[in-house]
Amino acid sequence: MLYLVARRERSRPDPTLSELLSAAATATLALLSDERARGEWEAQITQWERVSFRKVSLKARASRWEQITMLPGATATVGAAEVYAVVPMLRSQRPAPLIKAQAMDDALDDGDLASPEIAVAPTRTLWLSPPAAMTSGKAMAQVGHCAQMLRQRLPGAAQSAWAQAGFGVSVRRASTGRWERLLVRDDTLTVRDAGLTEIAPGTFTVAATIR
Repeated sequence: MLYLVARRERSRPDPTLSELLSAAATATLALLSDERARGEWEAQITQWERVSFRKVSLKARASRWEQITMLPGATATVGAAEVYAVVPMLRSQRPAPLIKAQAMDDALDDGDLASPEIAVAPTRTLWLSPPAAMTSGKAMAQVGHCAQMLRQRLPGAAQSAWAQAGFGVSVRRASTGRWERLLVRDDTLTVRDAGLTEIAPGTFTVAATIR
């Protein structure tokens, strides 16, 4: 599995939930687009994508954060949020810093998720489902899934433009009306949860449009 680790220092201001989720999605993309993903990391990433692209969200601070960022991976910073994506590994292969890190379940200000603002290309907007209640860590994993799927499905020119712009991501919570419209569009990608944690199997959690 791929571990998404949020930096949560006592001395740093809390990020908003929107910043945290945008950083989680961007860190996932930064890892997958790194040149090492087609080199020394390729076997691990290929195995992970073939079996499952499951993600687990953790938090760390101080020396533990420093230890985790020494592991192979990629980081992303959005506003006050900093997230490190660790190259996928088997659960049994986790080193001590990951084993000791806590689950990311902090309650963060989610007011900006309701903003109607839509990102301007090449930044992409990921839409959270209005009825799906998730912890911050669960939502991090879900937007990571959606960003990964979007990168795979975007046409070449659009994918290149997005990559050159640093894989900018804006995360918003869709209104009920917008969510219903998204689900019937033929160019919408949706994340459908397996129901292993928190929410019922088959729940649509995040959506994004290719066009």
